[in-house]
Amino acid sequence: MDSLGALEFSSDGDTLASASLDGSVSLWNVADGRSPRRLSKILVGPNNFLFSTFVVAFSPDEKILAATAADGSVSLWNIANPIRPHKIGVPLVGDSTGLALLAFSPDGNTLAADTEHETVILWDMTNLNHVVQRPLEKACERAGRGFNTVEWSRYVGTSFQQTCPD
Repeated sequence: MDSLGALEFSSDGDTLASASLDGSVSLWNVADGRSPRRLSKILVGPNNFLFSTFVVAFSPDEKILAATAADGSVSLWNIANPIRPHKIGVPLVGDSTGLALLAFSPDGNTLAADTEHETVILWDMTNLNHVVQRPLEKACERAGRGFNTVEWSRYVGTSFQQTCPD
């Protein structure tokens, strides 16, 4: 295992995020403290290297994980299913000199970062939270329709289901 740079518990204490020098963040099930079990490993940033401060933060609902990257940006993952996290959008633009701290507001609608220059950056997470909490509704709203049978087969691969109201 590579050297660790940061550890962060989820609010319920059952999940642990560990940031390593190899540029990865691992999610661990630590509900049974005697036998931690790795759930997944994800890479951070455009060059897959974490910044030296190794900052990670869970959203209050534990569906989003934020982590700093080498370029001072913040990458976000949907970890509603921690075994299969997936990256959300493009990284948030931070401070190229590095981010020292990350924290979500208690309602999860703001992500704050403290920079190496002792300034604070705030990102509005409201729209992202709506997408993560109600993905199907937001996808239908944005696209104006659901998948047809061909698209469903191509992108989902299971038996076709109507996803959006007509």
